[in-house]
Amino acid sequence: MQARNELGQLSRITSLPLEIIPPWYRSIWAYLVYGLGFLGLACGARRFYIVKEEKRQARRRVQKLERERVVAERLKKANDRLREANRLKEDFLATASYELRTPLTNILGSLEVLRGMMEGEETEFLDMIEENGKRLKRTLNALLDLSMLRSREEDVELTPTSLD
Repeated sequence: MQARNELGQLSRITSLPLEIIPPWYRSIWAYLVYGLGFLGLACGARRFYIVKEEKRQARRRVQKLERERVVAERLKKANDRLREANRLKEDFLATASYELRTPLTNILGSLEVLRGMMEGEETEFLDMIEENGKRLKRTLNALLDLSMLRSREEDVELTPTSLD
């Protein structure tokens, strides 16, 4: 390289070594930072999708639990209605049995009076009426016992019984 001074004289030739380095954004350190940044972004994106999927699964679980809660509430209400209907049925059976047993007892009592007034073949019909009346009375008593057992008003007494 040569230079001129203000008088126009040339200087001797010298060399000036210049090293042109690449810009900072193309250096090895910059590429290392780029690589680390890309890895960070990739890890961040992966983490983002994992968190997003976990939230989606959590929402599904919440929806499922909500559906189960609604179903459980409906089942509880239906169960309560069934218990109430069963209680009303038991009350009806008990009341109907009492109400039917009272006139049946009067009929069977009157039958004894009629038997004393009649003789012969006429008592055959009275025997049939009495037999069917007693059978009906046993059925009503069994219904009453069953309704008392179901309402827990009466304890079961176990007694030996002949199978005949």
